[in-house]
Amino acid sequence: MNKIEKFLVATDLTDQGTKALEGAARLAKKYSVTLLALHVVEGFDERYEFVVDDINKKLEKDAEAAFADAVQPIERELQARLRTSVKSGSPLEKIIGTQLEEQADVLVVGVGSGDAGAIESGRLGPIARTLAHTIPASMLFVRGKLNMPLKNILVATDFSDCAADALRRAIELAKLHGVDTLTVVHAYSVPAPAPRYYKSVLTDEQLHERMRQFADRRFNEWIKPVETHGITIRPVLLKDAASKAIADQAKAVNADLVVIGTHGRTSSSSVLLGSVAERVVRDAPCSVWAERMPGRALGFARAISRIMGVE
Repeated sequence: MNKIEKFLVATDLTDQGTKALEGAARLAKKYSVTLLALHVVEGFDERYEFVVDDINKKLEKDAEAAFADAVQPIERELQARLRTSVKSGSPLEKIIGTQLEEQADVLVVGVGSGDAGAIESGRLGPIARTLAHTIPASMLFVRGKLNMPLKNILVATDFSDCAADALRRAIELAKLHGVDTLTVVHAYSVPAPAPRYYKSVLTDEQLHERMRQFADRRFNEWIKPVETHGITIRPVLLKDAASKAIADQAKAVNADLVVIGTHGRTSSSSVLLGSVAERVVRDAPCSVWAERMPGRALGFARAISRIMGVE
């Protein structure tokens, strides 16, 4: 798990974008680190700069004024270490470029409204989804208002190293917010229908119990190396599809935040947010922190850095 030294929040100044900005500012203050707030103005095509340059400058000036109005009350209330930046161009390119230039450890976006993170027809908006599949950093998807201090944090595990990093991050967040118990959810499946040879030895109920016991043993082995720092870990083992179990349990415990590991795939062309993690971001009733393991996105980061001239 990497140390957090800088947050980057991308906001489109919609209601949800402003809530993401507020949540990011509160977290940055908790961590005592810098927050960079970025707003991107989609100007006219730069190929026609000789025609639209004045219009683009006017749009950028208006955006800077609106951004200052949105940031001012947050700065007054929180006195956080906050820097702002307004850029013109493609939101996707500018957000990725800024993350790489600034080496931000966490990118924060709003979900639920606004183009940068909208949920459209049950899916992440196109910009947020592309960022989730490309950004070489952890991401926080803020849905609604991120309640502070956090009171109920839920962690998802598949017993992987990536999930262990997510648990360590959740423990760090719990310590910062005075949370004494974490709910850790694992979803398991039972072979269905059971092969005929099971039937002569085990009933469906017995097979179910065997799978639950196996999941329980794996949970205990997985958590042994993790230093919990006095935080109580409450395991919840559910027979269900992983994303559904996580979203349902988040609703059941009234979670403020779900923390999940994302299995990145490092290559020169792509870094993938795991399909389960993406469905959790889509379906969870609260904000979701997707923890990226250090080094998972190194190849992509270097490739994009060279393309953008920031390496």
